Amino acid sequence: MKKDVNKALELWKKAAEAGDSEAQYVLGSCYAGDAEYCDPDKIYQNMPEAKKWLQKAADQGNEKAKEALERLFHIKASS
Repeated sequence: MKKDVNKALELWKKAAEAGDSEAQYVLGSCYAGDAEYCDPDKIYQNMPEAKKWLQKAADQGNEKAKEALERLFHIKASS
């Protein structure tokens, strides 16, 4: 099966916009170039978008997003 990063991002974004915290985390990680399943050579890094989506996920209690915010942006997310 051929990997289609653009299609994957489109689907992750739809789910993230619908409020899914895991999709928000994945999308933020992809924009940060910090996701194992997103090829960093095929995605334009966008740190403001990364921060936005990671923060949305963290606000919903997503622990992985909280860790990513702290690691990438040195932001301590509230519990």
